[in-house]
Amino acid sequence: MQARLLKIISLLFVCGFVNAKVLSLDSAIRQTLQQHPDLKAFALKVRAGQIAKDIITSTKYPQVNLKLNYNFKQTYPIQGREGFKTTLHSGSSETLLFKQKIYDFGKTNALIRAAMIDTDIASLSLKDLKKLFTYRVKLLYANATLQSRAIKIKQANLRLKKLYYKRALALYKQGVKTKIDSERFLIEIERAKDDIAQSKANYQKAKSSLALYMNRKLGNNVRFNSHILKHYINLHNISKKIVNKNLQIAIADKKVAKSFQEYKAKKAHFGTINLTASYSHINGLNSYNSKQVGLEADIPIYDGGHLSKEAELAKVNYQIAKLQKASKVISTKEDVQNLILDIKRYNQNIQTAKAELKYSKDLKQVIAARYKEGLVTYLEVLDTIDEIYNARLALLLSYYQRAVLIYKLEYLYEK
Repeated sequence: MQARLLKIISLLFVCGFVNAKVLSLDSAIRQTLQQHPDLKAFALKVRAGQIAKDIITSTKYPQVNLKLNYNFKQTYPIQGREGFKTTLHSGSSETLLFKQKIYDFGKTNALIRAAMIDTDIASLSLKDLKKLFTYRVKLLYANATLQSRAIKIKQANLRLKKLYYKRALALYKQGVKTKIDSERFLIEIERAKDDIAQSKANYQKAKSSLALYMNRKLGNNVRFNSHILKHYINLHNISKKIVNKNLQIAIADKKVAKSFQEYKAKKAHFGTINLTASYSHINGLNSYNSKQVGLEADIPIYDGGHLSKEAELAKVNYQIAKLQKASKVISTKEDVQNLILDIKRYNQNIQTAKAELKYSKDLKQVIAARYKEGLVTYLEVLDTIDEIYNARLALLLSYYQRAVLIYKLEYLYEK
């Protein structure tokens, strides 16, 4: 009877799998990175950073302006025999202005370098955000896979308990077993149904969240690749690799460089020297052209200490950035060490769970045979079923928890 039941279950599973649509992890990640609005918004921030750099760079180039002026009435002095007199007359002028920054003690160059570094920070931050969303999708996908596998294990547990309930009920009707035997199996059936309902709810939550990330609907026939739970990573020298290629550390390093350039810009507060030129055509009582070429110096003499304090503040910010980078390196190393230790622990847990599952299956065959002969009670049968059930769930959970830790390591590591 049990063999026949297993054949029917297998046939139903195969038929369902043929009609199911498998969603791969890579596809889920790709669609999320293409659709999520946070990533699109951050891509625009990268573009905004490039524009800001171009704005600062433009100050190095000549500034040319045309100034047009027309006065309906304007006072003009006229020299006569009796001295100067004035008269009112309309007037206009057209002036072409030219201004080129020659020297500012390196302030503009430092600001340009800071803007370029800021653009690099934005690009790295976008890259890190993509890795963060990849990590989140992996967690949701793994959780959905965990719950779908757990549902199958729990359904198998329910079917087995139903089978034993029918046997216990038949033996009770034959007078071989007591009524309490069959009723106890009935209680266990209800508990198994409750466990399945809980896993189904968790599965729907994970699937719904994943659908929101992907910005698409996931139908009831969607399936997930369970092999991702057995994801493995080579831990050899991984700590050094992560510290050398961690995006957060790279961003912190860029922030140090940016702060230094901002400090250099604030420190260069001695003014600017500009080359100026103009060409004007003036219309009034008389018409004439005017030309001018020269140097212009804008030098701060006294500002109450404002500029020097700004430079001091920039220096403090630079020192803070260096300390924050050092702190990020320490925290990353700590995270990596803890993750490696936990992964190794789950590697051992998986081996232990496999051994426990094998032992439980072997024990089940012995107990099942003894129960038919009336040598053991229903309590021992239930204990054996629960041991197999718990061992399967423990193995599944260990695979899932290890995969989650590995995904965190992959997020920290820029390959």
